[in-house]
Amino acid sequence: MKNVKGVGIMLFFVLLIGCKDEKSTPEKVIEKGVFSLTELKGTQISDIEIFSSQYVNLVVVDTFLVVQKNQSPILQVFSTKNYNLLVEAGNMGEGPEELKNPTLLNNTLQSTQNNSPIIQVYDAGSRRIFQYNVLNLIDQNEPFLNTIELPLDETFDVSMVYFNNEDWLILNPSEFNRFLIHSYKDSTQILVPYPDKLDFEVDPYYKLFIYYSSVAMEAKKQQFFSGNLLLGELDLYDIKGNLIKSTKFQENSTLEKDINTLPQNMNSYISDIETDGNYMYALNNNNKLLNADKDEDRNNMQLLVFDMNGTLLKTLPFSDQKFITSIALDRQENKLYAYSLHEEKHNIFVYDLE
Repeated sequence: MKNVKGVGIMLFFVLLIGCKDEKSTPEKVIEKGVFSLTELKGTQISDIEIFSSQYVNLVVVDTFLVVQKNQSPILQVFSTKNYNLLVEAGNMGEGPEELKNPTLLNNTLQSTQNNSPIIQVYDAGSRRIFQYNVLNLIDQNEPFLNTIELPLDETFDVSMVYFNNEDWLILNPSEFNRFLIHSYKDSTQILVPYPDKLDFEVDPYYKLFIYYSSVAMEAKKQQFFSGNLLLGELDLYDIKGNLIKSTKFQENSTLEKDINTLPQNMNSYISDIETDGNYMYALNNNNKLLNADKDEDRNNMQLLVFDMNGTLLKTLPFSDQKFITSIALDRQENKLYAYSLHEEKHNIFVYDLE
């Protein structure tokens, strides 16, 4: 799922201020990879203007760049060929086809009816997944919208859906478990606890923030990657919820002190991830919570590149202290799109990944 993403959670956690979790024994490695001295310098897309006072999420599918906001119109679909605006859709509200608290999923589907890509938006306000058929939406052909009710009872307070396809649904069920994995084939459900990574006591409520997750699924291998917002680690799970490997790419030796005294001093790490099936790309905030939103104090954010076994290959710093809050991978053109929050006018940049 595209984050509220680390951004909303980061800023909320700054306003806040031990219980061990269940056992887990994954492979634990420390990776450094290759640090690039050459900064990523993207091209600012002057043809696209995004007006939003809140978070923005991106996804690219086929030749479409999808922008999701938390205000009407919720979705804007642009061509990646010329950046023309093709269609807008979705309104905030209480109606049957309106959304209250939308978040764009980073996995898309393919229609069996017209071979169109289908973009997905989870609405936490109504506990529904909104699926938009892109070609029908552009041509205004019915049906262009399908909605799915979560196959869970009301005891689960689901604020985040990370992945959804015809086989699996992965979401965050509450602050007491990291994931719930639902199988559509046999309706079985697996609750996945937060991993036992900390060597100090922490209130269970804080684990929601420490392990706040961005998820990228590798459906063929039935595995998924998960970043941790407040730990410099990338986790690899199988579809049964087993933690296979945890890759540490950055130390955070002051977490215990900071979480109990000065949470604004805490370091923040992965807030968005994408995969093309060959590599996994993670947006590393690389900043303290206090500095992430301040232009003058912010470190350059980083793009971390991992192989599909979770090995860190290289670290690529973004240039010019941009406050990037969402990334999207163009698999056809091998490009990366990024939303930079603090630009005066044109917020979307595109980077070559050659």
